[in-house]
Amino acid sequence: MKSLNKCQVIGNLGKEMELITLESGDKVVAFSLAANDDYKDKNGALVKQTEWIRCVAWGKVAEILAKYTETGSKLYIEGKLKTRAYNDAHGVKHYVSEINVRDFLFLSKIEDRPTPEDYNREVDDQPKEDLPF
Repeated sequence: MKSLNKCQVIGNLGKEMELITLESGDKVVAFSLAANDDYKDKNGALVKQTEWIRCVAWGKVAEILAKYTETGSKLYIEGKLKTRAYNDAHGVKHYVSEINVRDFLFLSKIEDRPTPEDYNREVDDQPKEDLPF
């Protein structure tokens, strides 16, 4: 049997995304999604727990997410779990696991999304070949 590395998360964006352009010209955003998990403890009391899930998106996916989301936006993301290492300012090695986003859906309620007039205004300000859809 082959291996499978696929993650699916539905959650709310923790803070505004910042699109970064690397020296290579590649675009990237790193962000966290809050995924809530409610359950009852052994006494029957409701416990609300939030897991913060680190995510990273590249290229056109990064550009679209950064442009059309805001703090609190509900998203479905799908991708692969990746682990990377880095050294901090003191030379200590750290490991970070994050989802490398391949696909997504906007799940915020209709009234939370921009209106068609907002989309038309944004599209009219761009050259036609740069449309994100």
